[in-house]
Amino acid sequence: MDAWIIILVLFAAGCVGGFTNAAISGELHLPHTDPEARVYRPGWIGNVLIGGVAALVFWGLYGPMAAAVLIGPEDVSLRHPLFGSPSSSRRCSQASVEVDY
Repeated sequence: MDAWIIILVLFAAGCVGGFTNAAISGELHLPHTDPEARVYRPGWIGNVLIGGVAALVFWGLYGPMAAAVLIGPEDVSLRHPLFGSPSSSRRCSQASVEVDY
């Protein structure tokens, strides 16, 4: 299966989840600023977009793409053999959190 089709299906599933969230929480309206609470309410459109993006992010962090190398050569180990420091290779699951050793 082509990667773009998988991404599109995951995004659509997240969008369905975002729409469901908007329906359950009673936020089925267009985006607006609430003057009483002085906050921006994204409405159902914002919930749908955030749900789609969140589905892609979680798939990248915890799905089969978590082991995919984003930057650097694939054959580099995660630790330097002499110093024990992380290598220059970064994977999807390491992209959001860096741990100092």
